[in-house]
Amino acid sequence: MATLEELKKEAHDQRLIRKFMNGVAIIGPSDAALPASWVGEDSQPVALPESFSGLGIVEKDSGYEFGVDSDQEEVEGHGYASPVRIDITKTTRTVQMVCLETRKSVLEQYYGVDMSGVKPATNGEIVFNEPETLSRPYARLVIVGSDGVGADQWFWAKIMPRAQVTEVEAQTWNNDASSYGMTFTAFPDPELGYSVQNIIFGPAAKKHAKALGFSA
Repeated sequence: MATLEELKKEAHDQRLIRKFMNGVAIIGPSDAALPASWVGEDSQPVALPESFSGLGIVEKDSGYEFGVDSDQEEVEGHGYASPVRIDITKTTRTVQMVCLETRKSVLEQYYGVDMSGVKPATNGEIVFNEPETLSRPYARLVIVGSDGVGADQWFWAKIMPRAQVTEVEAQTWNNDASSYGMTFTAFPDPELGYSVQNIIFGPAAKKHAKALGFSA
């Protein structure tokens, strides 16, 4: 027989509680080359790929919100109160963020405008028109969160190789910071074969791989 405390000692590990209070989102063209690994030999993230740009600071309270929405079909059996079979028919994976910086990479995604040809005029003005017919491009979206420091630092990266802005929030000009609320939906990449790839890494993840449940 075992006591509850003995069971908890085997089943619980406070070292594995994560709180991602720091993070970054980067975005690149849908055909951008991806690094062979996003993790260096030192268990730190690799440098920003040349064709990628940052999406800047995001709102503190909301951070990066990852969602999974599924549709299902149930089969009910005569004489059974509960379904006898459930099939998942659709799964949509999303990430929401509220960007605070006004920068080219953010404006392109929020307004659905290709700004590769937009240049500042001699007087400093930057002009772009909002399209009447909106056709949002796909992009490669990478979000990396971190928890802890030094030898106790954890990272979690989510790679969305074929992401698209599918919803934007209204923008308000008032005493608050101007912001760009966007929802990206992840679609399967036909070449890579996935819509979202998760990578857990960092010095702490390497040190506690066994506690995580993974053995070399």
